[in-house]
Parts: sequence; structure tokens; C-alpha cells
Amino acid sequence: MDIFGNGDDDDEGPTETQQRVETVVDSLRAEQIQLSEVVQRLDGSVEERPVAARVLVQAALHNSNTVEGIVEGVIDRLAERELARPVAENLLVSTESLRTNGIDYPTVAEGSLDALEEAFRRIETVRTGRSEEVLGGGASETVLATELRGHADSVGGRKQLVTEATADAFEAVPMALARQANMDPIDTLVEMRSECEAGNTVGINTEESELRNGGELAISEMELRTRLTDGVALAGIVALTQGTVTQLGTLTSHDPNLD
Repeated sequence: MDIFGNGDDDDEGPTETQQRVETVVDSLRAEQIQLSEVVQRLDGSVEERPVAARVLVQAALHNSNTVEGIVEGVIDRLAERELARPVAENLLVSTESLRTNGIDYPTVAEGSLDALEEAFRRIETVRTGRSEEVLGGGASETVLATELRGHADSVGGRKQLVTEATADAFEAVPMALARQANMDPIDTLVEMRSECEAGNTVGINTEESELRNGGELAISEMELRTRLTDGVALAGIVALTQGTVTQLGTLTSHDPNLD
């Protein structure tokens, strides 16, 4: 049996995912597998990727020196994925803000991965009804951000703040797409939120510089899961191993001021 998981995770809860993470971490400590294998799983299935990303963050949480030899390569791999970097940059800015308010890097790193899992538990809300497709043009990220904010209200405390920060990071995707389309990112996001609250799921058509039904702009579910997982994991690894805001400029030339 593959300890990273090799099945349909639609009905898999955070507890089961965490059990898989703990199994992989135990295998690492027992030297039954190597970190290089974990890194390879970042290119694996939609079930493997969240486990691999979380294991790498857990390794950094346990001892940042553990990942010292591979961290640069991991950062490069995660940062090269389309639209993952805006997510990471937004979350890194929030991480620094939360730290000044007494929430440390490990708490944010773990909490943001918990929020990511919670978002994936709600993936059905952004499926188009066509095989392996979800809403595109940033519509999925807007819907999942709204879902996460509703969930945050129920958890309270520091976890609530981290969950809300993760929701904000998701919305860095539609803001980045708005910039690509030469649309005002703030006005566009406000309109997308308003449409979402009204039950309409609109996304950004970057070619026509307009909002359109998100189903008409559909992307693969794998693409959505990849960009969000990579963005959240990237923020966690950078924060835990290299600091936060000082590293933003080395990740990408994208404007980190996404609020």
C-alpha cells in the first residue's frame, strides 16, 4: 500500500490525511524513505501532492536543518508553477503580519495547511459537473475563499485568523488574473465576491478582459489543487527556513501587495 495515498480523497477527512502525513514522517525518521522521494511526490497524483507538501513543511517544522540540502530546489519547483507564487506571496505577507501579533511561523504554516485541507473537502462546490473540471478564471478560488471564511467563524482564536489569511491568499489568484487582463484587481475582486454571494460564479476571461461564467472558463481540478497546494506549501517552507518578507523579491517579480 502506498503510504502517500492512492485513491479518491473526496470523502477523506483531515484526520485521515494527517495519519498519512504522520506515517510518511515516521518512515523518514526510520530512514525507510528519503526526502528526495517526498519531493518527487510533488509531481504525483492529487492524493499524493497534499501529503508530500505537508510532510515537507512538517520536516521544516521539526528541524529546518533537516531540509537544508533540498529546500532551494523545493522552493524553485513550487515557485515555478503557474499562479502558485501569488498565493505564496500573499500568505507570506499575512504570515509576517500575524507574527507581529503573536502568532508564530509554525502555527501559521500548520494552520494554513489545515485550511487547505478544509478547502479541498469543499471542492464539490466548484465542480462544473463535467469530468475532473472546476470553475476557472479565479472563480474556484473566490468560492473556496468564501467557504473558508464561513468555516473560520466556527473555529475561533488563532486558527480563525490563519484560516482567514489562507482565504485571502486564495484570492490572490483572481487578482493576479485581473492584472493580466489589465483590469483593476480590487474592483474586480469586489465584483466577484458580490456575484458569489448572490449565487453566481464568475471568473476572469483574460483574453477579453471581462467577467464571464466560471464554468465557461473551466480548468482541471488537478490544476486548481496544484496551484493552491504549491502556494500554501511554498509560503510555509520559505517562512520556516528563510524568513518571510525579505524573501518575496526572490520568489517572483509579481507585486506582493495583493490587498
